[in-house]
Amino acid sequence: MKCDSLPTPPSAGDAERQLLLLALEMQNEELQAAYQQAETARTEYASLYEHAPMAYLTLGPTEAAMPLLTRCPVE
Repeated sequence: MKCDSLPTPPSAGDAERQLLLLALEMQNEELQAAYQQAETARTEYASLYEHAPMAYLTLGPTEAAMPLLTRCPVE
């Protein structure tokens, strides 16, 4: 029986890479959750803005009027 087939013990570099990978995976999960929350808030805000009972005017960075609501509810 040869000793060549024995697994080599993990090196310090392998353990460090595993820790970095775990940290990156956790950061990615947090980023995805934050993105989902922001997207949900944006969608809700856009819906409120678009379906408001009155017209809103949005000013751009140069204080010029941006396009108005695309539709106005009819009562």
